[in-house]
Amino acid sequence: MKRRTYLKGLAAASLGTGGGCLSKAGGPSDAVRLGWYNVGNFDTESHRFGLRIERDGEQVHHSSHVVQGRTDPDSASEHATIYGATARCTWDDTAGDYTVAVRVDGGQWVTNSLTASDSETDCTVARAEYDNANLAPDEFAFWTDSCANVRRYTGGCEFAETTVTPTN
Repeated sequence: MKRRTYLKGLAAASLGTGGGCLSKAGGPSDAVRLGWYNVGNFDTESHRFGLRIERDGEQVHHSSHVVQGRTDPDSASEHATIYGATARCTWDDTAGDYTVAVRVDGGQWVTNSLTASDSETDCTVARAEYDNANLAPDEFAFWTDSCANVRRYTGGCEFAETTVTPTN
């Protein structure tokens, strides 16, 4: 599946429901461990992104990152370089009800609950993607994945990299 098609579909599905929450079909919410959180800037302009993480209602991370815009203004190009920033792992490997939040250029915080994520394991990674051309201002597309894939990402928490077996 092409990433842009996936992004547009995910953006419509997650943002159209009012909070960007992804949930297991009919399943109860389970506590998760967060192994990585990142923001990607698909816009052509540089932006300042705030990243915030809460576990069980308590803030466990807050940071700010300037991320340059993509290198190729043609969003359909497969040769564009997409830049991002990863939250430094300041939380531990405690499972809980995680909420990640992101904002662009000091705007409104947009949140996503990871407790109800569709990850198949108890450890998840999350990414917020910003694309000013395809989303309304201050909107993001969120996606999650298993920590088993954290080796593909830069800056994952050490516990996620060492406690799971990567999948191909």
